[in-house]
Amino acid sequence: MTTQSNQPPVENFSVVMSRLYSQCEDVRIAALPEILKYGQLGKDLLIKIIETEKGALQEAAVDLFVGVQMRKHKQLTIALNNTRQLLNEVSKKLDEEISQSELRINQLEQEIEKSEKHRNSLKQRIDELIQHRSHEEAKQKDRIQIRMHEILNEREELEEEIKKNFSQLDISKSDLEQFYDAQYNTQFQHTITTFMRLKSIISTQMEIESNKINLNSNFATDLGADELDGTELIFAVEEEFDIEIPDEYIANYTGLSGHPYYTMKDIFEYIISHKKQNI
Repeated sequence: MTTQSNQPPVENFSVVMSRLYSQCEDVRIAALPEILKYGQLGKDLLIKIIETEKGALQEAAVDLFVGVQMRKHKQLTIALNNTRQLLNEVSKKLDEEISQSELRINQLEQEIEKSEKHRNSLKQRIDELIQHRSHEEAKQKDRIQIRMHEILNEREELEEEIKKNFSQLDISKSDLEQFYDAQYNTQFQHTITTFMRLKSIISTQMEIESNKINLNSNFATDLGADELDGTELIFAVEEEFDIEIPDEYIANYTGLSGHPYYTMKDIFEYIISHKKQNI
């Protein structure tokens, strides 16, 4: 049985990514809310944009990220206030019950004092009332202790939930390592795994930090690769993914000079469309 999900279709991800890496800054800004529809994937992309971009795009990403966190904070605050209100109501009710019990006890004691003529008959009644009083006080004490324990547990759970949500403000990710743990479908997990493996190969072959590599990175103009670097990179990709990238495909991007003017996206899309399902 297929589980219904609020996640956008996986096939729309490449469309959103193409808008996100558009040459037009307005188009990139407009694409920011769309990436948040992809759960943790979108959050991590938004954090990466905040860390790597500048100008209006970075400001828009920061505003969007802060807005999401503020909404979470508001929801947690409402939940906390509701719990506090409930605690106040319970405490008030317990005070009323105790007051009523104390009032009843006082009434019984007054009746005892007024009924000394019936002392013998009332003595048994007094004993019964004292026993009942002790029993009720013990039950009341147990209820209060149980409720206080429940209240403390609820408070600890709320504090942990608040810490868990606001700890995201201190998270700094330069990559997409956490995407695989998201509960997406198998095809999307393969896509993310392929992206990470390809990025690792490029980082190793070009001796460049992975956080400086993205889908639009041009091997010649951005990463400084020459013809030999491009050839070795293609060999490494073919070996890693057990595929063959035709020379004709590479020639579309190298031209007469032989320099690798293709981007990571060009190689990534070829792998996705030609790799085996079990990669």
